[in-house]
Amino acid sequence: MGKKLSENLSEKTCAEGVSKADQPKVLALLREAQERDGYVTHQAVERISKQTGFTESEIDGVASFYAMLYLKPVGRFIVRVCASPSCVVNGGGRALEWASEVLGVSDGETTKDGLFTLEAVSCFGRCETAPNVMINEENYGGIDSKEKMRNLIEKLRREAAAREATK
Repeated sequence: MGKKLSENLSEKTCAEGVSKADQPKVLALLREAQERDGYVTHQAVERISKQTGFTESEIDGVASFYAMLYLKPVGRFIVRVCASPSCVVNGGGRALEWASEVLGVSDGETTKDGLFTLEAVSCFGRCETAPNVMINEENYGGIDSKEKMRNLIEKLRREAAAREATK
């Protein structure tokens, strides 16, 4: 019988026992599962474990290592608030607080209606438009007041409601 996975790994591992060379394949499968289901479900972890030969614990380790992968349901809109010094200095020092108040959730939580998940992140690399909020993959710069945050969130709520109404 062959060696255990942990005995075959090179010294360079990235996340929880999966070798650096195997990371891209596992990541691709995890991202595919998240795209399909909205997050990485336990069933997806089981399936990927069977496909790759890694243990479920190792697959969970990879999924939890990367911030762009979610192990629980998230909102339709991921509201990422930049907490970097540049955004803070340029008027965004309270942006996470404003987003939290407007959405009614704390960092890492999802609204009861399932529309929004709030996350504090370290930097988007968009300092020229600070303070920044990224919703899904779209950057919104200059969010330097609670009113601007509220307007942005309410605009997205209206758009979501309009889409639902046309279904």
